[in-house]
Amino acid sequence: MLDLFAEKYGCNGCIVFIPPVLLQLWQGEDEENARGHLDWNRWAIANGSIEKAFEVVPLSGHWSVLEADFSRREISFGDSLSYNTPELYVAAVRKWSACNVEAIEKWTKRVMKFKVPR
Repeated sequence: MLDLFAEKYGCNGCIVFIPPVLLQLWQGEDEENARGHLDWNRWAIANGSIEKAFEVVPLSGHWSVLEADFSRREISFGDSLSYNTPELYVAAVRKWSACNVEAIEKWTKRVMKFKVPR
């Protein structure tokens, strides 16, 4: 499924989709194992060729999306059914972002609203 998203929305690599297996590693308590995967796409983020990263978030009976926007320095969450922001997923994306961007402390602290069709 992620390959289809990447093909449709990937804009020649400027948008990436975080594989679910990586998000699970970043959420886990095995810090040593997670650390080995936190540098995923580091070089492309550092040189500015990646503008955004998306994560498809499975929820009860449907899915939502998290977006990390490197130019606006913010994380957004969108859900067509207005579910609460899944903090575990946000924490994992923040953990990954903190390892791959300079000045993570300058990023917006609160999670922004990502507009999704209803």
